[in-house]
Amino acid sequence: MDSAGDTGEGPSAGVTLAVARKPRAGKASELEGRIHDLVEAAATFSGYQGASVVRPAPGRPEYLLLLRFATEADLRRWRSSKTCRELVAKANAITDGPSEVRELHGLEAWIDVGNAPAPPRWKMAVLTWIALYPSLVATTLAVSPLIGDWPVPLQLLVTTAALVPVMTWGLMPAMTWLARAWL
Repeated sequence: MDSAGDTGEGPSAGVTLAVARKPRAGKASELEGRIHDLVEAAATFSGYQGASVVRPAPGRPEYLLLLRFATEADLRRWRSSKTCRELVAKANAITDGPSEVRELHGLEAWIDVGNAPAPPRWKMAVLTWIALYPSLVATTLAVSPLIGDWPVPLQLLVTTAALVPVMTWGLMPAMTWLARAWL
């Protein structure tokens, strides 16, 4: 059984490839160029939905490349392509140690449990709701005096634009850490 069956998602569910790489000393800008080349090449493949690059930060020397594809089959086509293999080999030549590669499905991309198996989807949903609801209420109350007379779709645009980064880089990592024993 493939991982789509294991996660309860069908073969058409999206998948994110997460690749963490640490550049060799003095090779950070060259690695950024290689990552750019990988993203540009992946964008030409069927099913490509986008990419994000998280640059190193204090205490985390790796670059994190996130490539999203519409289906696992699209991702497999990309990963098995000659183009991908050649570009990965070029990146490997300037990477310190092996890269960490993971495929993330659905809420797995938000909830990082390290190398442990992904928690059940219902637990990921509950944890996300526990973080999202009070954050949404607080954000809505905070911005209402400023935008309360705007049309609802525009209010939601501002509210979610503020909330998604907070959830992604603040609340969900903290919630995952706090709930690690339960997950």
